[in-house]
Amino acid sequence: MKRIECLDVAKGIAIILVIVGHCYINNSNQLTIIQTLIYACHVPIFFIISGMLLKLKEKNGIRLRFNFIKYLKYYYIFTFIAFLFDILKNILLRNIKSLNLYITQLIYILLLSPEHMNIMSYNSTWFLVVFMIAEFIFFIIYYYTKNKINLLRKLIFTLIFIVNLFILRLVNHNFVFFKILQKSIIGLSFICIGYFYFDFIKNLVEKKVSDL
Repeated sequence: MKRIECLDVAKGIAIILVIVGHCYINNSNQLTIIQTLIYACHVPIFFIISGMLLKLKEKNGIRLRFNFIKYLKYYYIFTFIAFLFDILKNILLRNIKSLNLYITQLIYILLLSPEHMNIMSYNSTWFLVVFMIAEFIFFIIYYYTKNKINLLRKLIFTLIFIVNLFILRLVNHNFVFFKILQKSIIGLSFICIGYFYFDFIKNLVEKKVSDL
């Protein structure tokens, strides 16, 4: 499949924004305007690009497949590395935690909920989980509506997003899977934007890149 230069540029910009957003020094507990702007766009860009790549594969006659094993593999590899790194760091600092706490952390890892561990080393792996669930929901609806018009798909995805806004918010926020599911549905909406509006976004980005 032929690469699209503007998508590579967009991915590069998103990567830079992620790095800047995590390296930006802010001594207060409140986000600055710069951080707010960065956080508002750097992750959505990746989801939109994912949706555009799905559409591009479809346009090139490539069968769309959901690679569940790939996402799980990378998630568990990076999360367990961070888990072992945290244990080693605590040993070196002589700040060894209780066995029950380590067991609890392992359970959260297995439940695909690294954010609940409140450890900086694990926070970045939430993206893989959210991305996996968002694409999984997308593929379920994609294949069940394969022979339907795009309007029906858009209505279904819109309904899911509305459910996320008005019903899931009523669920107990302490539920271990709640935040991951909520973020996944938001991520799904950005995947849909990239998929359904591929041509519009591609032309817009190409025009902006050519103007640089």
